[in-house]
Amino acid sequence: MSFALVVCLLTHAQENRPVNSGELISQAIQLHDSGEYKKAIEIFDRIGRNDTNYVWSLYEKALSCEADSQFERGLIYCKEALGLKAQREQEPNLYVEYGDLLSDLKKYPEALDAYDEGLKKYPSSSLLYYNKGIVFINQENYAAAEQLFKQTLLTNPYLYSAHFFLGIAALKQGKIIPGMLSLLVHDNVKAPVT
Repeated sequence: MSFALVVCLLTHAQENRPVNSGELISQAIQLHDSGEYKKAIEIFDRIGRNDTNYVWSLYEKALSCEADSQFERGLIYCKEALGLKAQREQEPNLYVEYGDLLSDLKKYPEALDAYDEGLKKYPSSSLLYYNKGIVFINQENYAAAEQLFKQTLLTNPYLYSAHFFLGIAALKQGKIIPGMLSLLVHDNVKAPVT
């Protein structure tokens, strides 16, 4: 009787082998990068809630949803990930993605709130300042956008697209020389050699 029980348990254990979430995430990211967003999401779905990479998988799944224009679905994943207390490494990126998805839906006030909430916790996140500036560009509030792109560049001077949008914001306000200088810097920014 005990032999049958052990065999039964071993057979069941073999059917429920642990998932290597790191490998699954790598596979899904490759699919995402090749434009196969739905397939990437299917692979991310295989990572369980108790996995140590669960929050990371939710973040990556939200990115794939955004790329596939599934904005509402992506918001669900961001909300879930932000609501979890463990695995906080992805939290700054989650605030960026959450705001980006709201911006994609043209819910600009909510997007700004998401970026502001992230900035309260992560005041040195250049991407939160940058993406908040993009919302102001979309709303044609160029003065506010200009200030945010300046703050972005104070935290990360190598974020070359911030130089570009700083130039656009300046030009839209009639600031020709600062605008042109920013656009020239944009063309010449190179990341430091490490």
